[in-house]
Amino acid sequence: MLPPTQVPSDIEYVAEVRGVREVGLMAVADKTFWDRRLAPQGLRAMDFDGRAQVLFTAVRARWMGVGFHDFSFGVFAESLDPQRASPGAEQGLFFVSAFNSSRFFALVERRWFRTPYRHRPALGLDVRMPVWADLGADGARRADLAGTDPKAPFAVAMGAVDGEERRAASSAEVAWEGPLFLPGADGGTRRHFFVRMTGHTRTYPFDESVDQVRLGGPGAPAVIADLHAGGFDPQQWVVRADAVHARSKTYKSPALASRA
Repeated sequence: MLPPTQVPSDIEYVAEVRGVREVGLMAVADKTFWDRRLAPQGLRAMDFDGRAQVLFTAVRARWMGVGFHDFSFGVFAESLDPQRASPGAEQGLFFVSAFNSSRFFALVERRWFRTPYRHRPALGLDVRMPVWADLGADGARRADLAGTDPKAPFAVAMGAVDGEERRAASSAEVAWEGPLFLPGADGGTRRHFFVRMTGHTRTYPFDESVDQVRLGGPGAPAVIADLHAGGFDPQQWVVRADAVHARSKTYKSPALASRA
């Protein structure tokens, strides 16, 4: 499950999306690689038995009456100088890359909130067992949701074990709150906002004998190269069929002093 964080009690969530369908995949990766990748942001990868922890999340939801798919990639990180971090922003998730099927939503995220979103119309996912998600071919539009696109540069798919549906390792109401650190820090300032995710959560161990991850191919975004270089090693599925996601306003944290 997601590492616990401490969020200030006065944080206000300014936007909330209900009825979120979500497929997540937790993976471990090379900590040295992600430490180098995060150092310019005044961050380092959190240590999980000597490894970094990477999270891929695929979401299907509606906002202001518009349906969309949202994919994000993050690595759990902590400040190199926690004494100078904003309260509650010492540990969280660094937002490596993200995609939205809505051109408008992607533009708003990138221009107004400075999040690393790009438009990609052919995102797909299904929270029904066996779950799957994929980025879809670059520039393509998905004709159906029958399964992963064979041309997708990133795809994850759960398989059946002995011809039967997978049994969940855990199934419970779960809530997670924490900061999302945004890339592009400059002038000694890093930006972040807080997120809260709640809902009934099922987890399943990643089974290498039947589960699949496809990395790379034509039109692969830069984050896929990072996953390759960092040794993306899937460990656990996280599935929510009816979640609530909330976000706060954006804050600034002067946490780059230790770069010198």
